[in-house]
Amino acid sequence: GNRTGIIVSGKIYSWGLNNKGQLGLGNIVKKDVPLLISNGSLPSNYIASKISYGKFHSGIVTSTPNNTNVYMWGYNNQGQLGNNSTTDSNIPISIHDKGNDVSYDLIDSYVATNISCGESHSGIVTSNPSDTNIFTYGRNNVGQLGDNTTTDRDTPTSIYDAGSGTCDLQ
Repeated sequence: GNRTGIIVSGKIYSWGLNNKGQLGLGNIVKKDVPLLISNGSLPSNYIASKISYGKFHSGIVTSTPNNTNVYMWGYNNQGQLGNNSTTDSNIPISIHDKGNDVSYDLIDSYVATNISCGESHSGIVTSNPSDTNIFTYGRNNVGQLGDNTTTDRDTPTSIYDAGSGTCDLQ
Protein backbone atom coordinates (compact mmCIF):
# COMPACT_ATOMS: atom_id res chain seq x y z
CA GLY A 1 0.00 0.00 0.00
CA ASN A 2 1.09 3.38 -1.23
CA ARG A 3 4.86 3.08 -1.13
CA THR A 4 7.64 2.33 -3.53
CA GLY A 5 11.02 0.71 -3.34
CA ILE A 6 13.77 0.12 -5.80
CA ILE A 7 17.07 -1.75 -5.93
CA VAL A 8 19.96 0.47 -7.07
CA SER A 9 23.40 -1.13 -7.27
CA GLY A 10 22.28 -3.84 -4.84
CA LYS A 11 20.91 -1.44 -2.20
CA ILE A 12 17.26 -0.84 -1.29
CA TYR A 13 15.70 2.62 -1.35
CA SER A 14 12.12 3.19 -0.22
CA TRP A 15 9.62 6.01 0.10
CA GLY A 16 5.90 6.71 0.57
CA LEU A 17 3.39 5.71 3.23
CA ASN A 18 5.04 4.39 6.40
CA ASN A 19 2.33 4.14 9.06
CA LYS A 20 3.28 0.54 9.96
CA GLY A 21 7.06 0.81 9.45
CA GLN A 22 6.76 -0.74 5.99
CA LEU A 23 9.61 1.40 4.62
CA GLY A 24 12.14 -0.26 6.95
CA LEU A 25 13.71 3.06 7.94
CA GLY A 26 13.40 2.73 11.72
CA ASN A 27 10.36 4.98 12.11
CA ILE A 28 6.73 5.37 11.02
CA VAL A 29 7.10 8.72 9.24
CA LYS A 30 5.95 9.11 5.61
CA LYS A 31 8.84 9.88 3.24
CA ASP A 32 8.51 11.88 0.02
CA VAL A 33 11.96 11.07 -1.36
CA PRO A 34 13.87 7.77 -1.74
CA LEU A 35 15.93 6.88 1.33
CA LEU A 36 18.48 4.10 1.70
CA ILE A 37 17.48 1.24 4.00
CA SER A 38 20.63 0.66 6.03
CA ASN A 39 19.52 -0.17 9.54
CA GLY A 40 18.27 -3.17 11.48
CA SER A 41 20.16 -6.39 11.04
CA LEU A 42 21.25 -5.61 7.46
CA PRO A 43 25.03 -5.98 7.12
CA SER A 44 26.79 -3.05 5.44
CA ASN A 45 27.97 -5.28 2.56
CA TYR A 46 24.54 -6.70 1.63
CA ILE A 47 23.47 -6.97 -1.99
CA ALA A 48 19.71 -7.08 -2.56
CA SER A 49 18.50 -9.24 -5.44
CA LYS A 50 14.70 -9.34 -4.91
CA ILE A 51 12.17 -7.07 -3.21
CA SER A 52 8.46 -7.46 -2.58
CA TYR A 53 5.81 -5.33 -0.92
CA GLY A 54 2.64 -6.53 0.80
CA LYS A 55 -0.13 -4.24 2.00
CA PHE A 56 1.84 -2.98 5.03
CA HIS A 57 4.95 -5.20 5.10
CA SER A 58 8.02 -5.69 2.93
CA GLY A 59 10.70 -8.27 2.28
CA ILE A 60 14.00 -8.66 0.45
CA VAL A 61 16.37 -11.43 -0.55
CA THR A 62 20.01 -10.44 -0.04
CA SER A 63 23.44 -11.91 -0.34
CA THR A 64 26.84 -11.18 1.13
CA PRO A 65 30.08 -12.88 0.10
CA ASN A 66 29.37 -15.92 2.31
CA ASN A 67 25.59 -16.27 2.62
CA THR A 68 22.06 -15.45 1.51
CA ASN A 69 19.39 -13.98 3.70
CA VAL A 70 15.74 -12.93 3.84
CA TYR A 71 14.81 -9.75 5.70
CA MET A 72 11.28 -8.67 6.53
CA TRP A 73 9.80 -5.53 8.12
CA GLY A 74 6.52 -3.70 8.69
CA TYR A 75 3.13 -4.78 10.03
CA ASN A 76 3.07 -8.27 11.51
CA ASN A 77 -0.43 -8.78 12.94
CA GLN A 78 -0.83 -12.15 11.18
CA GLY A 79 2.78 -13.39 11.33
CA GLN A 80 3.52 -12.17 7.79
CA LEU A 81 7.11 -11.30 8.76
CA GLY A 82 7.80 -15.00 9.46
CA ASN A 83 9.85 -14.38 12.61
CA ASN A 84 7.85 -16.52 15.07
CA SER A 85 5.93 -13.53 16.45
CA THR A 86 3.21 -11.03 15.62
CA THR A 87 5.22 -7.97 16.71
CA ASP A 88 5.64 -5.22 14.11
CA SER A 89 9.15 -4.16 13.06
CA ASN A 90 10.07 -0.83 11.44
CA ILE A 91 13.58 -2.12 10.68
CA PRO A 92 14.68 -5.13 8.62
CA ILE A 93 14.87 -8.35 10.64
CA SER A 94 16.51 -11.56 9.46
CA ILE A 95 14.29 -14.61 9.07
CA HIS A 96 16.61 -16.80 6.96
CA ASP A 97 20.38 -16.49 7.13
CA LYS A 98 21.98 -19.41 5.31
CA GLY A 99 25.52 -18.51 6.35
CA ASN A 100 24.92 -17.88 10.06
CA ASP A 101 22.33 -20.51 11.03
CA VAL A 102 19.70 -17.97 12.09
CA SER A 103 17.03 -19.66 9.99
CA TYR A 104 14.18 -21.89 11.07
CA ASP A 105 14.77 -25.63 10.90
CA LEU A 106 12.81 -26.27 7.72
CA ILE A 107 14.82 -23.88 5.59
CA ASP A 108 18.33 -24.37 7.01
CA SER A 109 19.68 -26.18 3.96
CA TYR A 110 18.15 -23.85 1.36
CA VAL A 111 19.24 -20.64 -0.36
CA ALA A 112 16.47 -18.07 -0.87
CA THR A 113 16.01 -17.13 -4.54
CA ASN A 114 12.75 -15.16 -4.59
CA ILE A 115 10.17 -13.56 -2.30
CA SER A 116 6.55 -12.49 -2.63
CA CYS A 117 4.48 -10.50 -0.13
CA GLY A 118 0.68 -10.52 -0.25
CA GLU A 119 -1.83 -8.49 1.75
CA SER A 120 -0.92 -10.16 5.04
CA HIS A 121 1.05 -13.23 4.01
CA SER A 122 4.42 -13.94 2.39
CA GLY A 123 6.25 -16.64 0.47
CA ILE A 124 9.87 -17.55 -0.24
CA VAL A 125 11.21 -19.70 -3.07
CA THR A 126 14.35 -21.55 -2.04
CA SER A 127 16.76 -24.00 -3.59
CA ASN A 128 19.78 -26.13 -2.87
CA PRO A 129 21.88 -28.14 -5.36
CA SER A 130 19.29 -30.93 -5.63
CA ASP A 131 15.99 -29.38 -4.62
CA THR A 132 13.58 -26.45 -4.80
CA ASN A 133 11.14 -25.59 -2.03
CA ILE A 134 8.43 -23.01 -1.35
CA PHE A 135 7.78 -21.68 2.16
CA THR A 136 4.77 -19.53 3.10
CA TYR A 137 3.72 -17.73 6.28
CA GLY A 138 1.20 -15.20 7.60
CA ARG A 139 -2.57 -15.01 7.35
CA ASN A 140 -4.29 -18.11 6.03
CA ASN A 141 -8.01 -17.53 6.61
CA VAL A 142 -8.94 -18.58 3.07
CA GLY A 143 -6.04 -20.95 2.39
CA GLN A 144 -3.74 -18.35 0.83
CA LEU A 145 -0.64 -20.08 2.24
CA GLY A 146 -1.30 -23.15 0.09
CA ASP A 147 -0.69 -25.61 2.93
CA ASN A 148 -4.11 -27.30 2.70
CA THR A 149 -5.27 -25.61 5.95
CA THR A 150 -6.72 -22.29 7.09
CA THR A 151 -4.27 -21.98 10.00
CA ASP A 152 -2.21 -18.78 10.25
CA ARG A 153 1.57 -19.37 10.42
CA ASP A 154 4.17 -17.03 11.92
CA THR A 155 7.17 -19.04 10.70
CA PRO A 156 7.96 -20.26 7.18
CA THR A 157 6.13 -23.52 6.42
CA SER A 158 7.06 -25.76 3.49
CA ILE A 159 4.26 -26.19 0.95
CA TYR A 160 6.24 -27.59 -1.98
CA ASP A 161 9.34 -29.74 -2.10
CA ALA A 162 10.44 -30.61 -5.63
CA GLY A 163 13.09 -33.05 -4.39
CA SER A 164 10.62 -35.21 -2.51
CA GLY A 165 7.81 -34.66 -4.98
CA THR A 166 5.48 -33.50 -2.19
CA CYS A 167 3.17 -30.57 -2.53
CA ASP A 168 0.34 -29.55 -0.24
CA LEU A 169 -1.36 -27.78 -3.12
CA GLN A 170 -4.31 -29.71 -4.50
